[in-house]
Amino acid sequence: MSGEAEPRLTIGELAAAAGMTVRNVRNHAARGLLAPPRLVARTGYYGAEHLERLKLIRAMQAEGFNLEAIACLLGGAAGAPA
Repeated sequence: MSGEAEPRLTIGELAAAAGMTVRNVRNHAARGLLAPPRLVARTGYYGAEHLERLKLIRAMQAEGFNLEAIACLLGGAAGAPA
């Protein structure tokens, strides 16, 4: 295979890479800020787009935006284009 494979991160790995807790990742997903993971058997795997989304959320929070404002600015649903 010549192309790079999509990263497959578990929720714990995603949280660590984003510098937040698993609880925060689950909270963002429940609020619709993060798209659901790709399921393989009973395990959810997250990719680069999930990690970038979490980094964006953290940056916006650092600028003083609350999660409600972030949801409005990002277009609500995680799957919707921003």
